[in-house]
Amino acid sequence: MKKKMKKMKKTFTDKTAPAMQFISGSPPATAVRQINPVTGKESKSKRLHILIKPSLHARLKEIAVAKGTTLNDCINIGLESFASRLMGKSKKQKTS
Repeated sequence: MKKKMKKMKKTFTDKTAPAMQFISGSPPATAVRQINPVTGKESKSKRLHILIKPSLHARLKEIAVAKGTTLNDCINIGLESFASRLMGKSKKQKTS
């Protein structure tokens, strides 16, 4: 004997698309610096998923191995440097 499943009716009164509810379901994260009490350094607590070319990945991996660090640390150092340079340029442009 088959059980009959109760059909759920669709409602069209909600103006937001279901996919957008799923994507933006959580409130935006606030930037909170998490400082390690032992080392006094900011902890890495945010994730970033990116797509890069295989050739760039190989070059970054080579650099990380040569520097004796991880690929993740290598990318963090590069992004820190890039962000610092951009902030320096934007400050110079504002004062000009």
